[in-house]
Amino acid sequence: MSPRRDEHRGDAWEPPVTPPRNGLVAVGLTARTTDRHLWGPLGLVVPQGTTLAVTGPNGSGKSTLVSHLTGLVPAVSGTVHWRGSSVTEATAAQRRTFLRNDCGLVPQDGSLVPEWTVTENVEVVRPTGLSTAERRRRCVQALEDTGLGGRGAEVLGQLSGGERQRVAAARLLVQRPALVVADEVTSALDERGREVVLRALARLRDGGAAVVLVTHDPAVVAWCDAVLDLPTGRTRTTPSAVSRDPGAAEEPQAP
Repeated sequence: MSPRRDEHRGDAWEPPVTPPRNGLVAVGLTARTTDRHLWGPLGLVVPQGTTLAVTGPNGSGKSTLVSHLTGLVPAVSGTVHWRGSSVTEATAAQRRTFLRNDCGLVPQDGSLVPEWTVTENVEVVRPTGLSTAERRRRCVQALEDTGLGGRGAEVLGQLSGGERQRVAAARLLVQRPALVVADEVTSALDERGREVVLRALARLRDGGAAVVLVTHDPAVVAWCDAVLDLPTGRTRTTPSAVSRDPGAAEEPQAP
């Protein structure tokens, strides 16, 4: 795991000589509002099968980073690549394909529809090649795995905030993306609910997904392999990475 930035310089982050082609790579990203600089230039590398937490105070631009990493909003400067292909320069059609097949995006509101049933919200994903029968089978299993078994017919608007976040996690289990980018996906959950969602994310990670989680939750930070702090852009490896991979005890490489 090597999300990286030089903590001792204010100049642009330099990418590795040979960026990995099996993960998420951002180089020289900069974010600003109309009246202030938010952060950057910064960079990160999230290989598949690893997890990165993004932390920082309110207003530090965490959700802005999510928008840049997923191609929804162009950064002031810098590039984002997924598996060697540019997200930054993708056409609208390519971006739709990326979000449909490769990227499981969970914004703060979960992109859920209150008027739909739980099942309708979970089955809305349509990865290319996934049959209706398989999608429905995955949906039933995903609801069981997130503690929502037998509740598929309930209208989402009747659920609590924490239950809705588990619905968003169930949708990821149906989509099975190779990249997960989630913004505060455990913010409304109690300890038990958080563990349910982290188990779902662990299944995706162990299946080879790169996982990026914006969070204020210390337990989620500790679960991730590395942490990116905003607005500084500094990164560090967590004990979780060391326990899963003794080689991760080394500090993240700096250019």
